[in-house]
Amino acid sequence: MLFNINFILKNRLSVILSFIGITIFLTFGVQWIIVDDNILEMLPKNIESRESWSEIQNEFGNIDLMFATIGEEDEFVLTTENLKIIWDLTKIIDDSPYVEEVMSISTISFFEGSDGFLDISSLQKNRQIDENQLSSIINYFKDNSKISSQFFDKNYFFTNIIIRPVKNVNNNQLINSIIPKIEPYTNQIKIQYSGQPYLTGYVPELIQKDVLSLVIIGFIIMIIILFLNLKSCKAVYLILLTIILSMFGMMGFMGWMYKITGLKIFNFSIVHSSMPIILLTIANSDGVHVVTKFIKEYNNSKNINNALKISISQLRPPIFLTSITTAISFLTLVSSPINPLIGYGIVICFGIIWAWILSINFLPAMISNFEWTINTSSEKNHIERFLNWISIRIQKYPKLILRYSLLLMMISSIFILHVKIDVDFKNFFDENTRIRQEINFMDDKMGGYLNMAVKIKGDLKSQYHLASINKIQEKIESNEKISFSFSIADIIKQIHKSLMDNDENFETIPDNQKKINNIFSLYSMAGEDNNFSSIANDDFSTGLINFRMRSVSTEKANTIINEIKRELSIYFNQDSYVVSGILVVLRDMANLLVKYSFVNIFSAIFFIFFISWIYFKSYIWALISIIPLSFSIILNYGIMGFLNIELSHVTAILSSIIIGVGVDFAIHYVSRYKNLLSHKNHNSIAKNVITDVGYPIFLDAASNMAFISLVISVFAPVKYIGILLFFAMISSSLSTLLIIGSISTIFAKNLKHIK
Repeated sequence: MLFNINFILKNRLSVILSFIGITIFLTFGVQWIIVDDNILEMLPKNIESRESWSEIQNEFGNIDLMFATIGEEDEFVLTTENLKIIWDLTKIIDDSPYVEEVMSISTISFFEGSDGFLDISSLQKNRQIDENQLSSIINYFKDNSKISSQFFDKNYFFTNIIIRPVKNVNNNQLINSIIPKIEPYTNQIKIQYSGQPYLTGYVPELIQKDVLSLVIIGFIIMIIILFLNLKSCKAVYLILLTIILSMFGMMGFMGWMYKITGLKIFNFSIVHSSMPIILLTIANSDGVHVVTKFIKEYNNSKNINNALKISISQLRPPIFLTSITTAISFLTLVSSPINPLIGYGIVICFGIIWAWILSINFLPAMISNFEWTINTSSEKNHIERFLNWISIRIQKYPKLILRYSLLLMMISSIFILHVKIDVDFKNFFDENTRIRQEINFMDDKMGGYLNMAVKIKGDLKSQYHLASINKIQEKIESNEKISFSFSIADIIKQIHKSLMDNDENFETIPDNQKKINNIFSLYSMAGEDNNFSSIANDDFSTGLINFRMRSVSTEKANTIINEIKRELSIYFNQDSYVVSGILVVLRDMANLLVKYSFVNIFSAIFFIFFISWIYFKSYIWALISIIPLSFSIILNYGIMGFLNIELSHVTAILSSIIIGVGVDFAIHYVSRYKNLLSHKNHNSIAKNVITDVGYPIFLDAASNMAFISLVISVFAPVKYIGILLFFAMISSSLSTLLIIGSISTIFAKNLKHIK
């Protein structure tokens, strides 16, 4: 929806009301935005790790576990009072419609030889446990290290309540159905939470709150920077109003798209936390260029309408081109293998286009609706004085500037090799946050919170398969990151030990098939087959080995997965086992990010080059336009390597951010340079362009640098985005003026003939 500037000036009230009305309509879509935390949904449906995970979930239920850990440091947790609390909490959690199974020490029912089965839950139903019963329970766990390691720390100060959610659960709904109901018990005993369902359910909402508060701080800093330079409350107000309408329109569009299509790519996830910040920078850029150009022309012509006509006629083409190229740089995300990035690309693309439409239509109408004061002061502000200093240096040392720019690019290229890929959730949080402390607690005390599963096909009642599974577990458990494993082999070993008067020497897989058959028969007659349901199917032709792990880097995760596969290949055919779990998903996500990041960069630059070629009708001008953003990309990835900032599914949109910002500055510079070619002496064009477009470029960059406030975020990816956005603004603005300015100075005579 684009209007002629004359139409806008004649019908300014109608134009203003129309765009406000459309924005309000779009904003209604916010009600349909859904926070989605399912990591599995981030991957393509046909990728092996997702297929195997879905296959295992369909057969055995959810393998992604949540933990509620109770206890106090230096206090023995196995007391009659605590057992009652555990029983109550287990029952409360089990009543949640989002919970498939709850495992705690109050639900244990294991074979105890001549005494039958130890059933703690039956002892607690009358709410009374005597000292003898308590002593029996304590001795049972101390005699069965495999069971106790699943539920206790080594000192018995803490115990886990293990929660298996239903398949395909919304983790945000899961934790909201559990935590508020069990939090009252924190008055009696300390409760800590962990596990992937807890993290992915709790974190997106936490990030939204954190980002909102930080954006408000950044907004305030942006307002101060804009006001100090523009010295006009009206100018700042109009820029911010355009930004706010753009943001509301974009977020509403996201909700509408989900309402219309039902596609989960339009759900809000942790990846989308940076989306409002990115649109802020882009909408701010459009608004700053329009307002600063208007103020300059108004001070010259003393007429609002004439100033607007000149400003819009000169800015409409470059703002259109910057908006299209920026939108395309984000739209390339639709080819991403990470599903949320597809929706991200589409939604942010709409936001960019909507910001452009508002800047060219709504903003001029609003400007014409105010009275403006002519600025008679000839005093230059800090940015203008800085630009004058830069233009002098460019005129004097253009070749030297290019040499140093090339040297900096080469140094940055070296550090790019040090960029690490890591999608481990632990590293997403600051050391001082509660979540990070809970993860550290699980790693140090309870053996970790990550779960991985190996699905094995074969006769699980055979002595060979049981012995093989046992050997695999023993080998894998030797890895310091693997704290616990459990399979049908452990149950057989436990029963074998119990039948032999709890002699630890018999906690083994019997070497006789007949003994194994007898154990299965005995277990079946006792009516306890349901204990196999989460580790073996009904006919024992397929089973699971569950591993619990401490937090690991993506690189270490890949090593562990390969180690498990090597061990499995010794005893089983390749088509008879599958390794799955969150660790495998994170590993695959990391691999996809590596491949896609480079594809995204090259495809975005290619499309921008191609569109610029068409627009400028010259491949040389198009090539010049992409030089600064290419420099900025290399520099910022080099900074990532130098500062040890990991590339994750959240920071993966970094290249699109840099491209989107960098191309805006370059196109404004090139457009203005071409406009002056036929009116100015070619020796003075570069200086005039720097004076003309340099001010809005630096004001835009300076105001957006206000979002360095994001570095105080408790979330590492948000902190990194703040750091990288800060450097992106510096590198993009300076490289545009210094590199293009130097090139245009050196080759001024040649460029004169390229219309």
